[in-house]
Amino acid sequence: MTWHRWALALVSAAAVIAASACGSGSSDVSDWGAYPADTSLDERGAVKAYVEALDDRDGARFCAVVAPWISGRFDIIGTDPDASFIRPLRCPQFVSGFIGYIEDCCPPKFVGVEIGRMGELRRQADIVGVPITIRLHLDQDGRPITESRDDVVWVTKDSGAWRVAKLSEVAAAASIGLPSDEDLIAAPDVDAERRAYAAEVAAARGSPSPPVTVAVAGSSLPRAIYTVDGPFTVGGQPAHVSDNNVYSVIYRDLLSGFAAGYMGGRYGNGSANWVGKPPFAAARATSTPYTTYNEYAAVIYKYSNAYGFSFSDTLPKKVQLPLDGAATLRITILPDS
Repeated sequence: MTWHRWALALVSAAAVIAASACGSGSSDVSDWGAYPADTSLDERGAVKAYVEALDDRDGARFCAVVAPWISGRFDIIGTDPDASFIRPLRCPQFVSGFIGYIEDCCPPKFVGVEIGRMGELRRQADIVGVPITIRLHLDQDGRPITESRDDVVWVTKDSGAWRVAKLSEVAAAASIGLPSDEDLIAAPDVDAERRAYAAEVAAARGSPSPPVTVAVAGSSLPRAIYTVDGPFTVGGQPAHVSDNNVYSVIYRDLLSGFAAGYMGGRYGNGSANWVGKPPFAAARATSTPYTTYNEYAAVIYKYSNAYGFSFSDTLPKKVQLPLDGAATLRITILPDS
């Protein structure tokens, strides 16, 4: 199940989960994600506990064996005052009620699961990948079916215990997922997950996020202005413009500012002041004997509405073919010959 389908099911499931979950929920934010783990488990033991918790619909065990940035995010969702829950739900109640819930959106329905086999551990810096083959028991419109699937569960050491660092295929099959879980097999960036979760907690609590430095080496800019994929760091960790988060937007605006001639120009160096303003030569306060913007992009911008560089859509002119209210856009692809 992709996160899009998961989000659709979540809205419909809210009342059902609230009615079926046992125990009382709490909206206290001081201990989000604080579920004591079993420190006796090794890497394989943590994966076994994770799969068994899904099979048993044991939300308490599940929340204790996953990393705080996973259980804590379920706490945030379940205690959101704007959500359609009868009462606040913490991770154990939320997960127990949601495992296998599909309503009408995402058959087949999860019934149970067990591990068929475990492969060799894949050690990678501070994480370990545990390949597993799972046997899924599903309900397809009232007909029981069994499927065998390969999965990789990534675990990391957190507070002295091995914990699942990222939800995997088996969790998605059980209708348990988070909006960030797009690629279920790829190794997670644990440091990035911790930073992102800390920011989400701060936002949910209504307190400012801790300051984070986005650093760009000046020596990287001459090339990056044209390739738009130069190196930069976020909080000291390597980042990429394709990360599609608030930090990559900051980097995008910086490169766009240089490429379009806004930086050091007549509108100042704040990107909010560039919106709708003419770019390139028109953005410069004075002429200089050296290049102050992407001259190739400037020519394309002058004579067409095509992309002159990757971030042309940050400039005033509409790029490519705007629909302008049309209901259908027909594209004809000509043959190679």
